[in-house]
Amino acid sequence: MRNAVLMLVSMLCGSVALSGCSSTEVISSSPSNVLIKSSSGDFRAAKALADAECRKYKAYAQLVLQPQPNQFSYNCVE
Repeated sequence: MRNAVLMLVSMLCGSVALSGCSSTEVISSSPSNVLIKSSSGDFRAAKALADAECRKYKAYAQLVLQPQPNQFSYNCVE
C-alpha cells in the first residue's frame, strides 16, 4: 500500500513538472498586434492564442515574424 501511494505521488509530481515545460503565453497584446511566447516553440498553440487575443478586437491573427526563438509576432487583421 505504501509503495502504491509513493508511486502515485511520484506520478503526480512528474506530471505537474512536465505540464510547466510547454507553456504558451501572451507577452503583449493591443488592437493591432500580439506577441506570443511558446516555451516549446509550438506554432499551433501560439496561433490559437493569438487568434483568441485578436478576436477581442473582431480580428484574426496573421503571423508577421518570429523575433526570437519561441516567440511569434502577429498582426490583428480585420
